[in-house]
Amino acid sequence: MGAKMNVWDRCSELLLEILQIEILRIRSFAYAGNSLIAASIADHIHNIPEILRSGQLDLVRSYLDADVPSYVLSQGNISMLSELWGELRHLLKCTDTETL
Repeated sequence: MGAKMNVWDRCSELLLEILQIEILRIRSFAYAGNSLIAASIADHIHNIPEILRSGQLDLVRSYLDADVPSYVLSQGNISMLSELWGELRHLLKCTDTETL
């Protein structure tokens, strides 16, 4: 369980980084008057707190498999997030799905 807890800890850190980046982007687009982009970003991150509360890697996997691709289609390539998403995917390859 120790290794899985470390995987969850790192996944949590990465999700928090994504949340922070996206909140700052929302603020930036809102100040610039781009409410549609700000709303799209908010839609992308609104489930991250529940993922963090759950402790379930399968919800992280679902976020990466469903939410991220549709977000990238709507926003284009977001290089600052691509690295974080890549690390999350790598971590998930190293473990199976279960509640930690």
